[in-house]
Amino acid sequence: MLRFIYLLVFFLLTNSRQSSCLGYYWRVYIDGVVPSDAIIAGQKSDGVNIHIGQAYVQNQGLIPAEIFPGVKEVYVPINGIQKIDTNIKILCGYQQNLYWIATTSTSIKELLTKHTAVSGGHEDDGRGVLYVGRINYNKELIIGKITSFWEPVIDFNNNMTEEYAYFYEVLLVLDNKETVDRINKAGASAGISKIVYYAYN
Repeated sequence: MLRFIYLLVFFLLTNSRQSSCLGYYWRVYIDGVVPSDAIIAGQKSDGVNIHIGQAYVQNQGLIPAEIFPGVKEVYVPINGIQKIDTNIKILCGYQQNLYWIATTSTSIKELLTKHTAVSGGHEDDGRGVLYVGRINYNKELIIGKITSFWEPVIDFNNNMTEEYAYFYEVLLVLDNKETVDRINKAGASAGISKIVYYAYN
């Protein structure tokens, strides 16, 4: 157990130090209060902002989840849907440093050889990093976890049922504005109006 705690602390310190260099970081989320520098991942159909959380699930890992202003708990997609009300963090940083790009379970691995994804956590079975994803499902934006092992699908909470999908968006770190402009220009020449969205879109 002591070894696990040591490894967890090491991971958290390493992840925190690396993330702050990349322009994003995780803050402790307490009592439903959203920090002023929290990343906005989009809005629900009723106009409520969606934020990105990271919850510690005992013996299972650090799992990405949705956070809504004023709501103290999150619902995490792992082995079903689990309600977590402690040990929650919220993604913060500079909004303009992050962007979403549409991808699929068959193309994400190649995409991540050229781009840096936001590290959303990990599962404790040693199967790799989890990335932050979002999906438009039944006309609602939903945040979920993207696995980096086996088939990289997005798992998400659909009305207290864990669902998965093969088509989704992944949250990436912007190394420079030219990158996004170049991707959109390439998409336009292929007949795609816009393939990259800044974090708030």
